[in-house]
Amino acid sequence: MTSHVEQQIQARIAAVRRRAAEEQRRRQELAEARQHGLAARHAQKLNRQASRTDTPKEIHMASNLPQTRRAAMELTIHQLQSPNTPDVYEVLNRLCPGGVHDLLPLTVHLAEAAGELLARECGSKEAAIESLTEQITKVASTSR
Repeated sequence: MTSHVEQQIQARIAAVRRRAAEEQRRRQELAEARQHGLAARHAQKLNRQASRTDTPKEIHMASNLPQTRRAAMELTIHQLQSPNTPDVYEVLNRLCPGGVHDLLPLTVHLAEAAGELLARECGSKEAAIESLTEQITKVASTSR
């Protein structure tokens, strides 16, 4: 026969185990819901991208420069993950095996992408040009 104290201890242990099991079940349900939501968001994003009408410039870039776009995106990802590292030259050599001939379209694509982004941030192409001109002037004056 167990004492009253032992019964209370066993009841507390059982209650803790029930709460732990309930918490584990709740966390598992949340993880499943999170995974479902993530998959749904990805599917929705792909559907939006598929139904989007591209501008003539985007169509041109997609049809004429698919490898260049991919290379530019890979280079951008590399720089976002590890900026200011000397291994960027290795990445460029891998992305542009033809040397300067491959590097020129990559540079043009990156300049177009940067220009479009800056124009969106500044509100217009003219404002973006003015901003870049000011930055070039600052750099030129500080480097003298």
